[in-house]
Amino acid sequence: MLILPCSQDAIQILSFGNPLEILGFRQDRLVVEPREGQVLVKMHLAALNPSDVFTGKGQYPCDRAFLERETGIVSCLEHCGTVVQTGPAVSLSIGTRVAFAYSVDESFSTQNYQHSLHEQPEKHAFTVGANAVISLEEEKDVIKKVRETTDSLGIAAVLDAVGGDIGTLALQLLGRNGLFIAYVRMSGEPTRVVNRQLMYQGIVIRGFWLTSFLQENSKTELVDSVIDLWSQKCLTPSMEATYTLENYKKA
Repeated sequence: MLILPCSQDAIQILSFGNPLEILGFRQDRLVVEPREGQVLVKMHLAALNPSDVFTGKGQYPCDRAFLERETGIVSCLEHCGTVVQTGPAVSLSIGTRVAFAYSVDESFSTQNYQHSLHEQPEKHAFTVGANAVISLEEEKDVIKKVRETTDSLGIAAVLDAVGGDIGTLALQLLGRNGLFIAYVRMSGEPTRVVNRQLMYQGIVIRGFWLTSFLQENSKTELVDSVIDLWSQKCLTPSMEATYTLENYKKA
């Protein structure tokens, strides 16, 4: 029989601001027995991604409500681990490997951080089906290059994860009736929109937030689809490095 520890390590958000200044590393967070409909999971890895930075800055609509509910919430949105204890009315058995999304609960803790990054983004782009790759660092006139590559038609759609100057440039690359989807804002700066682009080119701008998407769609079906893509080698995630919890600042 597995003997569970009384305490666990955790990185907690104590307030909002610079993520390196507002996080606290604790080794005395209690391990709470699961209640009805809950399981206790031993964490193996947790992905560190931009949403965790924005959570620490308090830039998500739901964050402040979380902090009011419980001081010292634990960040990191995606985790994987193994069920080590179950509460009443649970179908999962001990030993089941699980992956799950964000939850704010007193029994929630992170054991490791994982950071993924493609070391050769251009090569990866061709691998997943790109016809051309244009580097902002190497190309002096990106707009001209895109026009040449697309026979002056422009790009049909843009997925913008940066915002700021990059997002503004990407918006200018769209062709007639092009679609611009903003889903991350890594720069923290706004994308500048010129009205004449919207009017004369018929550009459509939309936003996408995973939290809202998951509220309207089945998480189980989404995860199953991703796992199927992994098994078919359509998705090949890479891992740059792993960090122990106490090295969170380096991560």
